[in-house]
Amino acid sequence: MIWVQETYILADISDDKAIIEDLTNGSGDIHSLTAYMSYPEIPRDTPIKEIKKRYHKLRNDAKGIEFAINYGGDANTISSNSGIPLEEAKRIYSSYMNGFKGIKKYQDFCRKDVMEKGFISLNPKVGYKAYIYDFNYLCKIRSKFSEPGFWDYYREMKIDAPDCDTVHRVKEYFRRKADSEKQSINYRIQHTGALCYKVSMINFFEYLRQNDLLFKVLITVTPYDEINCEAPEAIAETIATVLYEIMVRSGAYFVKRVKLDADISRHKICVKDLYLEDEKIFRVGDIIATMGEDTLVNLNTKVSYLVQNLPVDFRDYLDDHGPLPTYWVH
Repeated sequence: MIWVQETYILADISDDKAIIEDLTNGSGDIHSLTAYMSYPEIPRDTPIKEIKKRYHKLRNDAKGIEFAINYGGDANTISSNSGIPLEEAKRIYSSYMNGFKGIKKYQDFCRKDVMEKGFISLNPKVGYKAYIYDFNYLCKIRSKFSEPGFWDYYREMKIDAPDCDTVHRVKEYFRRKADSEKQSINYRIQHTGALCYKVSMINFFEYLRQNDLLFKVLITVTPYDEINCEAPEAIAETIATVLYEIMVRSGAYFVKRVKLDADISRHKICVKDLYLEDEKIFRVGDIIATMGEDTLVNLNTKVSYLVQNLPVDFRDYLDDHGPLPTYWVH
């Protein structure tokens, strides 16, 4: 069972109206929405749901932009990650922030708040704080910046003695400031996700205990935003449904503005014959397993296929509501 998590938590925490509207009433395709906001060359009358088909490359590029900015990056990050010129990255960053005003306001607050307080308030419901370990030291360095003549002296030393303590400490301050600001943006999201997971685990364990299912249903692997378990086949569907409801209910306690949904991991079913170079590789009714994001396995024929080699419309041949897996692949 996997949460559809971080974007929804970000939308909730930042109260970004554009993301909330799209996730609630729109396409639900955040990558297409990001492409629309980031690239003004996409006509403004283009429906968000059409972007994946009509502007596929820009949508793929938008994934990297979304990842970079939402974790506290800026135009320099976009330029470094994607290899595009800095000026182009600046235009993209500006367009993104103009489109997602809630995210901009949230990030501006996080950057200011952490450097004023020296800690990050992780979630208002629990009151935990993450302290900046060297905040007092950073404040001491920062206090020097307002001394008369400091910046003239710094600029002179940067040229004449770039390895001196003054130059080193200024660099250190701004490096640690940037790190702390990114943490302030990201930690609140990650911690809220962790709270959703912890409450779900407590509630699921309590369900198993109350129904005499401990050691009959096994909680096996719980990485990050997943809860994986094993159950006897006779009750597997019931357990999947119960766990789904627990995860959604637990998420709703911390995320109010959007529904923090979850996915039950299932195999796929082929709904119409799929051909690859005139060879029928999937027949109607075949059960198809996913191995990561790159590989599909026809469990009926035991043949694997790289997604990149399949027809671009292969997903139209598959239904996601297949049987639960009967094995683990790690």
